[in-house]
Amino acid sequence: SDHTFKIMCVGDYTGFGKKGGFLSDYIHNRPLSFYQKPTIGVDFYVHFIEWRETDKKKDSTVKLQFWDVAEHERFLKMTAVYCRNCSGALVFWGPKSPSRLSSALKWSEKVKEANSGSVPMVLVVENIPPSKRGKPMEWIGKGKTAESKEVMDRFCAKHGFAGWFELNSRYGLGYTGVMEQAVDCLVQEIFK
Repeated sequence: SDHTFKIMCVGDYTGFGKKGGFLSDYIHNRPLSFYQKPTIGVDFYVHFIEWRETDKKKDSTVKLQFWDVAEHERFLKMTAVYCRNCSGALVFWGPKSPSRLSSALKWSEKVKEANSGSVPMVLVVENIPPSKRGKPMEWIGKGKTAESKEVMDRFCAKHGFAGWFELNSRYGLGYTGVMEQAVDCLVQEIFK
């Protein structure tokens, strides 16, 4: 491969999926599975993509090494070690979490601290309904976690996230396409 990027995948448990499940399904281009194997320490996933840098005439092969870090308290001390020298991070957060967006900030700070400063990051909002007939939680609107999508955009800009992407459907573009968009956004930031 022409480039290798270490991508950290961090965040609190959101009550539905596991980061590793989302990553595995994205990498293998399959619909959402109920991947519930807990992460002990760190799990690894590798994915290759073709990428055209703005100033280049041909595509480069990019090797993405996803490091899925356990969200359990007992593993938090190792997070700094795992996050060291990373190229970027996907920070997972769910609106079902009572801590609001503060948990996403906690994880982004851990990644920054381990790297002595700025690291490209994207916020992935895990809002998949627990049942097939369920609906995603409404978390954007008056009196909710974020007043509007514009408020979320400003939150991300203020706290160093290149963007935010919501996983809110079990099927199609609402799931695998969103993961692809989030990863593409992150890779674009890394190449800047």
